Amino acid sequence: MSEGSIRAAQALGITASACLSGASALVDLLPQIDRNCSGGILAISYVTIPSLLLAPGSLGVRQWQKTFNQGKAAAPPIAMLSSAAFAYLAYKLSKTLNQTKGELYGLAALSTLSIMPYTLVLMRGVNGKLLNKANDLKAMSLDDIVTNLNDSEESAKELIDWWGTLNFGRGLLPLVGTIVGAWATFT
Repeated sequence: MSEGSIRAAQALGITASACLSGASALVDLLPQIDRNCSGGILAISYVTIPSLLLAPGSLGVRQWQKTFNQGKAAAPPIAMLSSAAFAYLAYKLSKTLNQTKGELYGLAALSTLSIMPYTLVLMRGVNGKLLNKANDLKAMSLDDIVTNLNDSEESAKELIDWWGTLNFGRGLLPLVGTIVGAWATFT
């Protein structure tokens, strides 16, 4: 077990999970790592969703869909990368005197990777409703969108707001992975 591979996995696991959660300030614990990983799941709930709620419902749904598609493309690979780094550490330390640290890294891996089942189980309903609204809007002319603006305004905003709440809960999962991974690394 090389010291370099352990340090690289620690840095990768902590940094990737912090960026994913949006808790990049925690990366300040590692001064040698680039701090340009703002954003992440929590930032979407705190920054993006309140901005989307200022827009008319139809525009908010279209903007939500863009945010959703970008997150769907980026978040799972980052979660898998971070979880793989933590799982590597858990495996390497599982049969050593640092078995407790190995278990902590295993918990960090599971916590970070759990954004995927969380999304599939807890967010499936609201995701489906918002995606249906977005698809309905694609089929409408601009005149139809303007005419129906008041009909769907409230429910669209309510769905986006509820999605932001669920998304906040999802963002806590990689944050827990970051904290547990950092705890195992620095204690």
